[in-house]
Amino acid sequence: MKKYFSLILCIMLVSFTACIAEKLSHEEFTILWQEYLTREFVESFDEQQSSKQRREIMDTVLQDYKVNKQVFYNYCKTKHPDKYKLFDVNP
Repeated sequence: MKKYFSLILCIMLVSFTACIAEKLSHEEFTILWQEYLTREFVESFDEQQSSKQRREIMDTVLQDYKVNKQVFYNYCKTKHPDKYKLFDVNP
């Protein structure tokens, strides 16, 4: 019985980690970033955005493109720390 339980637990763990291990390609990041810049420009034509406002804009872009926020912000944090600082994210 313990063997079956261990096997089922391992299968569940592998499938769970596979879901978490979503990755974002450089091309996908570039598309998302361009869309973000377009929306930020439209919304803040004459004013400086706060980090909260920038984060809200980026979150709507991610939602529209059906991209996991955590995946995006993790990628941004590791590959583009300068851009990550704009959002003042503390995951």
